[in-house]
Amino acid sequence: MIRKLRADWTATRGGRSAWREFHDQFLSFGGPPIPLVRAALLGEAAGPPL
Repeated sequence: MIRKLRADWTATRGGRSAWREFHDQFLSFGGPPIPLVRAALLGEAAGPPL
């Protein structure tokens, strides 16, 4: 899930050259479930509450 999120996020931000920025952004959220991080990074709906 993290690799898919990284690919989707970096696709519009310069590809592999944006990996460090993705990493910093990803870790800034702490440890929430990946779907919540995805929603925050990409502006998507997080889906139904758990």
